[in-house]
Amino acid sequence: MEGAAISPDGRYLATIETLAGRGAVILRERVNGTFQGGKSVLGEPEHFRIGWCRFATNTRLLCSFRGMGFNGRVVFAATRLVGVDAEIHRACMPPKFKFRYS
Repeated sequence: MEGAAISPDGRYLATIETLAGRGAVILRERVNGTFQGGKSVLGEPEHFRIGWCRFATNTRLLCSFRGMGFNGRVVFAATRLVGVDAEIHRACMPPKFKFRYS
């Protein structure tokens, strides 16, 4: 477990954990003073790693992904910022990260 983030109101705890060899963002909700359960809300796609997660609001979690892209013999760095609503656990991003190189 790494990169723990607590929402400003203290209701949610997000951590970066390893599941099946890949990073995942696990979200827990505080109930009666303790954090319960844990649901994976984001996972690492191929060629990307989760860098950090922070709460922007009481319910909005932002996570940074970083990775490497390839185009022939050219390798380049790529980053993505992904937002997740903690109350509905739905990511606001395309289903797959795509690289554009020009």
